[in-house]
Amino acid sequence: MRDRSVAYRVQNSNLLEDVSFTLNEGEIVSLIGPNGAGKSTLLKCILGIIKPTSGNITLDGRDIQSLSRVSLARHIAYLSQDKKLAWPGKVKNIVALGQFGADTNSTKSTLATCSALNKAMKLCQLDEIANRSVASLSGGELARVQFARAIASDTPYLLADEPFASLDLKHQKELIKIMRTCAQQGTCNLVVMHELSLAVNFSDRLIWLKNGKIVAEGTVEETLTPERIFEVFEVPSTISCSGGFYNLSFN
Repeated sequence: MRDRSVAYRVQNSNLLEDVSFTLNEGEIVSLIGPNGAGKSTLLKCILGIIKPTSGNITLDGRDIQSLSRVSLARHIAYLSQDKKLAWPGKVKNIVALGQFGADTNSTKSTLATCSALNKAMKLCQLDEIANRSVASLSGGELARVQFARAIASDTPYLLADEPFASLDLKHQKELIKIMRTCAQQGTCNLVVMHELSLAVNFSDRLIWLKNGKIVAEGTVEETLTPERIFEVFEVPSTISCSGGFYNLSFN
C-alpha cells in the first residue's frame, strides 16, 4: 500500500497535506501525533470513506477509490475506536462477522474462511468463552473479541484506531502480543496511537504527524529524540533505554 502526496481539505483548512509513505507486509507502523494532527482522517482516506482532495492511495497498484466496498473488505480490516456493540450475541458469532467480505462461492473458499475464524478465536484466546454473550464480557475480553473479528477477515492489512485505549497494562500486553503474531504471519498493521511510551516499544516504524503533515517517518531508533517529541507534542522530555526498552519521562 502506498500513499502519494495525499491532501485533504475542508473549506480553507488543510487536514492532510502532502502525506506520502508505503506500508509493507510483516510490520507494525504507528501513526503518532497530538489531537487534530490528522491521524483518523488519514485512516478514513485509506479506508475509502473519504476521498483525498489531491494525491492518491494505491493498493497493489490500484487506486483505493476504484475498488468496491467488498473488494476493500477483502484487503483491509478495520478496528475502530468504538469497542461497543449495538446488539448482544455469542462471541463466536460476533467474531464471524469479520468474514463479511470473504468469498464463499467455492468449497475451497469456505474451508479457508473456517480456518481463518478458528485461527482468530485461538489466537485471541476466545475458545473457552465462544458461546458466551458479549454482554457478559469484561472490557478486556470485549477488546479481544473485536480484535478477533478483525483478524477473522484474513486480510493482508489491519488498520486500528486507538486499539489499546482504556485497557489496563495486562490487556494492552495481550493485544500487542496478538498484533505482533499477526505481523509475523505477514499482516501489515497500521495503528493510530496516542500513548507515545507504548508506541515506541512495540512499533517497527513510526509516522509522526502534526498539523496534517508528516514531520518524520522511520524506525524508533531513527526518529525518537527529545527534540522530535517537543517538535510534535510541545512537551519537554527525557529518554533512556535499557535492555531494548525505552523509558520516557515528561517534564
